[in-house]
Amino acid sequence: MDLKEAKLILAMYRSDGQDALDPIFSEALELAKRDPDLSQWFEQMRSVDLLISEKMEEITPPTDLRDSLLTAHKVIKPAPSNWLKETWAIAAALVLSISGLLYWVYSQSQVDSLNFDSFANYSAGILEPMPGLDFQASSYQELKNYLEKGGWPTFEQLPRGLRGLASLGCKGFHWNGRRVSLICFQPHQGKPLHLFAIEQEAWQDQNIKSEPLFAQFEGWKSASWQNNGMTYLLLRDQPDTSLADFF
Repeated sequence: MDLKEAKLILAMYRSDGQDALDPIFSEALELAKRDPDLSQWFEQMRSVDLLISEKMEEITPPTDLRDSLLTAHKVIKPAPSNWLKETWAIAAALVLSISGLLYWVYSQSQVDSLNFDSFANYSAGILEPMPGLDFQASSYQELKNYLEKGGWPTFEQLPRGLRGLASLGCKGFHWNGRRVSLICFQPHQGKPLHLFAIEQEAWQDQNIKSEPLFAQFEGWKSASWQNNGMTYLLLRDQPDTSLADFF
């Protein structure tokens, strides 16, 4: 499940917690616990739901509404009464308020979708445990041909240290509506290396350049760089290693 699918499911989650044990929401809720951006978006949605519920409860229909509706057909051109004007005014104000809140939440989700840290965390998350690969081959060229045939992003030039390594397989998936490719390599020693490619150049939270940027988060060593509109991410679950050795 990617973030886009999780948001579609969580958008149906009732703010009073009635759906907490519903298996339909379990995977999306678990993803929200691991992904800070999705968690923030989910809390914003729940806040909007609560505010809408509170506003709806504040609307009190006139006591004579039923009688007025039942007798309305007898009047050819009824003059609008004060209570009807007031009700429409309240409803219009409520719609405008809700529209503004929903637009703000939507704009925030668009900003979150360009968050590189969120992409890196999600990528690391699908590696625990090791995901099922779409195609397995020990030759990198075979994997590249498979990805190109499926329309997935490919790697123009591998980092120096990855060339010649045995490959384990590849996988294509979607993240926030974008296509992502993954190729896994097995070095001569140590744990596998996981190389991601995504068709995205501008990120909200980081200015990624052509030179690799090395970092570490939650036990993962990472290297990120860009080339021709593509962003690449190399991950390895081995804190005592240096990814710089592969460049």
